[in-house]
Amino acid sequence: MSRHQQGIGLPEILISLLLSSLIMTAVVKHYLGARQQYQSARTMLESALDVQSVTDLIRDSSRRAGFTPCLNIDYLISVDKRQGTLRAIDMRSAGTPVLRISRMSEYYESVFAINSPTELLSSYTQPLNPDYPLLIADCYHAEVQHIKSLRRTEAGQVITLAGPLSFTYQPPVYLGEWLQEAFFMRANSPGLLYRLHHTDELSAEVNAFAVQILKNQTGIVLQVTIGLINGQTVQVETKVRAL
Repeated sequence: MSRHQQGIGLPEILISLLLSSLIMTAVVKHYLGARQQYQSARTMLESALDVQSVTDLIRDSSRRAGFTPCLNIDYLISVDKRQGTLRAIDMRSAGTPVLRISRMSEYYESVFAINSPTELLSSYTQPLNPDYPLLIADCYHAEVQHIKSLRRTEAGQVITLAGPLSFTYQPPVYLGEWLQEAFFMRANSPGLLYRLHHTDELSAEVNAFAVQILKNQTGIVLQVTIGLINGQTVQVETKVRAL
């Protein structure tokens, strides 16, 4: 057998296997490192987006606090038989912090006529839900009522209230759902919760929550401080028209 017809010897095979093993080990290590970096970056991005959605919701709610079509609720003579005077922003700092933001829905109706202390005739552009509280307001007064029944007619929507009106209203008069948002945490447990019609968890990244009202040259500012489980702190400041 000539020299050029000889096969690959055992040393060459062993060297090839060793080199292949080293290359595969390096490739696997690189893949695992890249995967770990990707997972870490993905987790950080999801956490950042999670916190961003929370701050966006707080800012949006704060800017609309106390909305009624005529004046902010804090400038009206108001009553809620469940809790007294209506407020755009209410908070509790001691114990478990709570931020409550209230307003009339932007999908409101015009009141055409007050047929009696318990019956109103209004326009009909959005369906009202009898299970949710109703705010009735003009440019001087506002009150929370509950709907006893609804009836559609050619002239509009006839609303029968559960109780008589507390004020004598002057046109223009409006009505719409009274929205009450709440941001809060469970006692001794991480996670920021949000309640409108039911309670949802906004973010599991939050382990501290504090609220305060600041007054400066530009007006009134709602300051919300959010502590995260990674040790970082996010501060949200929103100028509000309420109070």
